[in-house]
Amino acid sequence: MLTVVLTSYARPKNVHLIHRVLQAQSLKPKLCLWDNNPTTHLDALGWDLYAASTENRFCIPRWHMAKLASTPYVAVMDDDLIPNDENFLGDVVSSLCEHPEIAAVGLFGVVLQSNASYRHCAHIPNRRFQGDVNVSLLKGRFVAFRVESIMDFTPVTFDCEDIEASAYLGSLGTLVVPELLSNRTRDLPRQGGLEFRPNHYDRREAARRRFFKC
Repeated sequence: MLTVVLTSYARPKNVHLIHRVLQAQSLKPKLCLWDNNPTTHLDALGWDLYAASTENRFCIPRWHMAKLASTPYVAVMDDDLIPNDENFLGDVVSSLCEHPEIAAVGLFGVVLQSNASYRHCAHIPNRRFQGDVNVSLLKGRFVAFRVESIMDFTPVTFDCEDIEASAYLGSLGTLVVPELLSNRTRDLPRQGGLEFRPNHYDRREAARRRFFKC
């Protein structure tokens, strides 16, 4: 029913844990990895699909890998969080199965406002909310959608491809941060991520302005 696609570069310990935890889900997913740093030998874990890159391609490859999924649903997931309970992925799939109007669900989103920069828009779930929240974009830490939805999607922004993907998926339906999925994951060590760049928010703002009218 569901494929999970990961990319990895500097957090091999996280990937070992994620691999183990996802295999213990009640809805056992197919697992795919694009390895930007094959010296870590993550291929030894065993994957339904594994690719080793000779250089760091960041996160763009995960969207192309997602197109190869043999399941109807697919999720792209960063290597800095894991589910807290064994039914998490099953509920992800249920959220999409039961609501055909939803193009994608995620754990973290942004409600864009034309008079505010990306950094100062409403970030969900950083701010309190009740019920499902429709968002303008879903952050790439975890996004799930139908495989058929992205067959014609080809990202070009190597470090803000989730913003580009959100613009594409949002043209097909609603993007939602469901209350059902809130507080059901925990963070893993996040050192070395793109979000720690000094110009991170400038890059996000530029991508937002490029792909969204607001």
